This record gives sequence, structure tokens and C-alpha cells, in this order.
Amino acid sequence: MDEFKILRSHKLITNHSSPGLYSAGLNSLLDKQRKQRMLMQDAQSQKALSIYVECMEEAKHRLAAAERYAAGATTQPRLDTESACLQLRKTLELVAYAAIAPHKSKYEQWRTAAPKKPGDFRKNFNGREILASLTAINPYSYPRPLAPRVKTTNGWHYPPFRGEYLSKKRYERVCDKCSVLLHADNPWGNKNSIRNSSAIFLDTLRLSALY
Repeated sequence: MDEFKILRSHKLITNHSSPGLYSAGLNSLLDKQRKQRMLMQDAQSQKALSIYVECMEEAKHRLAAAERYAAGATTQPRLDTESACLQLRKTLELVAYAAIAPHKSKYEQWRTAAPKKPGDFRKNFNGREILASLTAINPYSYPRPLAPRVKTTNGWHYPPFRGEYLSKKRYERVCDKCSVLLHADNPWGNKNSIRNSSAIFLDTLRLSALY
């Protein structure tokens, strides 16, 4: 049967496999192909592409606003830092929303059946949790910056950016820092959150601009 040839080509069965193993192998292959088709459909969806572009455009505007506040737009250091932090946090959330676009169908299924906190993916807002779920679906889902396009014999090519950028690990660390800065300092506790976060905050603005 042709199915046997397909399965052997994918190394899912051998000449000595049992009918039960054949059935399991076929189901595994079909499930894998179905998931690949879902990802391809999402990647080619005009609606998904439109949402991705809208998210990234808004992220650019919010990042520019964060940079203005970081430069002292209000001349009040605490308000400038907190306002910049708010815009940076929203920028990070938009990056996560954009990352859903090529995985929308699979991500929707994942969130509905998630063992922890199942629910409607349209109500998600925590960028760190969104990226964690996407990583479980596709380990390469985290967006990575590209270098300017270059002309090749086969058309235009976008090589990967080789410099420093906002990695997923840094993204998670900054999300945690922003969570602290979005709350007023407790006057009965440590009041150094603004000062302690300044260096990582400004460094993150620089790295985020690479997107």
C-alpha cells in the first residue's frame, strides 16, 4: 500500500512492523501533517498577517514613546521612568500577540485544552505566558530580528541578524521588572525599585529597538 511507503519514508515503520504499529504510525503521521497544514494556513492568512503588522506598528509607536519618556519628557524622573515602563510593557505584550499570528489555530486549540488555566486565547494578556505556550507548540516561535534584505539569484533574502537583540530570556526578565515598576513603591518597604531597574530598563529599550 502507498501508506506503507509513506510511513517507511518517514521511518515510522519497518518491514517487520505489526498492523497495530502501522495504524499508530499512520495516525501519528497524519496528525503531524495536519498540524503542519494548520501552521501553513495561519502563516498564509491575510487576516493573521494584517494583525501581525498592526501589532508591530503599534509596538514601534509605543517604543518611541517609551524612549521619549526615558529621555525626560515630563522632567519628573519617577513619572518618566514609570511612564516609559508602561509603554515598554505594552510593547512586549504586542510582540507576544504578533507571535500568535502564524500559530493562531494551533494556539487556540492549545489554550482551550491547556492542563493549567484553560480558556479563551482572545482574553490572554500576559506576554510571558503567551510565549511560553507558543514555545510548547513551536520551539522556534519567538520572533527574531532580521538583517536588511539582500539580492540573491533566487530573489530577495533576509539573513538573520547576528548582533545583540532582545532574546526570549531577556524578554522574560524585563516583563518581571516592568511588573514591579507598574506599582507604586510601598512606603513601608524597599523604595529602591526605580533606581535598581534603571540600567536594565534603558538597556532593554536599546535592544527592543532592533525589532
